[in-house]
Amino acid sequence: MRKMLVALILIVTVCLCCRYSQNTSYADSVLPARYFDVPVNKDTTITTAKGLKIEIPNGALKAAGSRARIVVREAFTLADMVRGKLATRTGNDALCSGGMFYVGAGDKDVKLLKPITVWLPTLKQVPGMKLYKGDVAANGTIDWVDPTPLPEQELSEYLKEGQVLFRNNCASCHSTTRKSTGSALAFLDQRRDWHWLEHWVWNSAAMIGGGDRLSVYIYDVYNKTAMTAFPSITTKQLHQIFDYANYEARDIDPNTIPDYKKQMDSCDLYCELAGKNKQQVDSLVDIYSHYFAKEEASNWATNNAATVIVETQRQLYYQTNIEAFGWHNVDILSKNLPGFESSSLVVSAPLPGNTSLEVWLLLPGKKIYLNGYMKNDEPNNFIFYENDEQIPLPQNERAIVFATGVKDGKDYFGVGEFITSRNNKYALKMVPTTLDSIAHWMAGLDTMGINMTVRETSIAQQLRQLNGSAAKLKQVRPQNCNCKEYDALQKQKADTAYERLY
Repeated sequence: MRKMLVALILIVTVCLCCRYSQNTSYADSVLPARYFDVPVNKDTTITTAKGLKIEIPNGALKAAGSRARIVVREAFTLADMVRGKLATRTGNDALCSGGMFYVGAGDKDVKLLKPITVWLPTLKQVPGMKLYKGDVAANGTIDWVDPTPLPEQELSEYLKEGQVLFRNNCASCHSTTRKSTGSALAFLDQRRDWHWLEHWVWNSAAMIGGGDRLSVYIYDVYNKTAMTAFPSITTKQLHQIFDYANYEARDIDPNTIPDYKKQMDSCDLYCELAGKNKQQVDSLVDIYSHYFAKEEASNWATNNAATVIVETQRQLYYQTNIEAFGWHNVDILSKNLPGFESSSLVVSAPLPGNTSLEVWLLLPGKKIYLNGYMKNDEPNNFIFYENDEQIPLPQNERAIVFATGVKDGKDYFGVGEFITSRNNKYALKMVPTTLDSIAHWMAGLDTMGINMTVRETSIAQQLRQLNGSAAKLKQVRPQNCNCKEYDALQKQKADTAYERLY
């Protein structure tokens, strides 16, 4: 029994494998299977509990009788990927996953004769995603091969409704991707606390009048022009509008669209520093940490609100066609994503005398899960990309490393977190544990698929390098920065309109 538990919990490395093998994957033995009996002579659509939709046309399946049994498995979360040893890797390259799924024959006589369409649910669509086929190795691990572009996707009924709502309520003042009378709407729901965003749309004047800092800042940026109130628009309709705006911006780098929250934070930092220009540069770290904490809290609130989004039935999908049974993965090469830079990473996990030691890297915000390789026969040091320490990494994002091993018949486990930079070295402490404890930790990964970005704006980076003099501060004064407004609000310290809502 214990050996079976070890096989289900401990992670093993990905090795070279034969292409298009008929091996059974490790994930098939640990991820739950869902079975569906499908009429062979009728167009049929299946929707799983997790939201995966499979459209099966008449005649796509062959079976001994009038119905064909198929089996479906899903790995949409980091926890599922870790449990199933579904690393996000194609050869030596790292992938950022949009989700993995398996569609197979539930009975030996079932055959797939023509393509079926699969709709993979997602909270946001990343341009450039491709469909990878799962190539199963003899040890059950999977390499993702043969990438093909996703088909051009038509607007779903859900997004068509969002398009109509946008045109009827927003288009006169807003564009989806560029500044107009009002701000661009793309990515706003990913940058704001959702409750703040709702109340801003419903009655921005109340937010401004109550002294909410961000509301006042945006009001000043747009020459004190207040946004029209939309008190009757529903939460679901707002989701549809922002989902449509994000769809329209699917090929746009988010960094090209201004983020007024970050601009405001830079302005507030500037104003605070300007008021303390006699202090030395050592104080800058302490001052900025205040805004770091505020932004991290804001990011948490925004991503926490995303857990409610599922309940409101947001209907964004990656659409793809599959022509054969097996595992598939909607992915993009991480090195092709904006914000990824050439970096170095070495993780040490000392456990002398161990009989097995595996080290893994998780980037929760990007759904990246990579196994480590021993570095140049150094038994305690692991790398994750090429044969050296180099690896493309997003900068200033949360990363998790963990390791499992067995020594003298006892299980060991080590886990740690760090914020990514261009040079990363991390030492894990391996401690005795139980398989139940490892399984409990893995279960907690379901809550880690959020982007804990702590990226600084370029203005904040410049401010760090200043000596605090008023002259140099003026040279990097942020645009639309009104320190009188900031000072007044600092003195006020009263409840804002936003705070009174709770």
